[in-house]
Amino acid sequence: MVVKLLEMVLLKSLTIKVKRWLYIWEVNGITLVILLCKTIDNINQRKEKMLFIQDMLRI
Repeated sequence: MVVKLLEMVLLKSLTIKVKRWLYIWEVNGITLVILLCKTIDNINQRKEKMLFIQDMLRI
């Protein structure tokens, strides 16, 4: 009986830990994707600015 209770408690705490860990991973993954998108946008904007400046200098 005691062993069963201990097993249940352990399982519950483990599932909570795993869920929390997965949730944290999910949040971190989303923030990473957002950061990647932002950096890609910044790089594209810089390229456009550089091209624009080059065009201006040509004229």
